[in-house]
Amino acid sequence: MRPTKYNDEVLAKTKDYLHNYEKYDHLFPSIVGLSSVLGIAKSTISSWKNNDDKQEFSGTLEQIKDQQHLTLLNKGLTGEFNASITKLMLHNFGYSDKQKFQSDTSDMMVVKLRTNFDDEPDFSGMADDEVRAISEG
Repeated sequence: MRPTKYNDEVLAKTKDYLHNYEKYDHLFPSIVGLSSVLGIAKSTISSWKNNDDKQEFSGTLEQIKDQQHLTLLNKGLTGEFNASITKLMLHNFGYSDKQKFQSDTSDMMVVKLRTNFDDEPDFSGMADDEVRAISEG
């Protein structure tokens, strides 16, 4: 097994990226951006994230995700980010443009109409002229 590149400098750079991603010319904090800044693969970051002895690093990655969410909301609402791209990216945070309709039947009222069809004339044996004459009054 190769020795890990993880050290205090990596953690410090990760925290710096969280707070200053724009100084790296990134419009948005991201794992791929952090990967570029640290000079390591995204898969290495994923591996470190799940490692019990790198909990502070993992917590900083969670903060990066929270910063992503906040940046998308703020820059999406101000129009700094394209609305379609913002909407697409917010999907990763549980947002959806689907509408769900729920019917609440607790206030429903049942209405029964009573009709007396027995009093209606039987049109089945009548000629068209006779039916028209009855309907026109």
